Amino acid sequence: MTLEQKMIAVLNEANGCNVGAWDMANKIWDNCMSKSQPGNGARIAHLRRVGENSKKVGSFVFSSTQERMYYLKKDEDSCE
Repeated sequence: MTLEQKMIAVLNEANGCNVGAWDMANKIWDNCMSKSQPGNGARIAHLRRVGENSKKVGSFVFSSTQERMYYLKKDEDSCE
């Protein structure tokens, strides 16, 4: 699995509301950071900044490296 796939799996496993971005980031850190790779620190820092009640994942392509980056999206309807 790629780092991104592992991140998505961890977020989907959380599967509930009111799970803090810090908790998610720590889970991702514990489960996915088997080795250092460029961009991992930025991903974790971003996840930690996103805020509460964020579980859906979005992505974008980082223009300077063409690397696909993943992030948490806020969704007020995510608790249905």
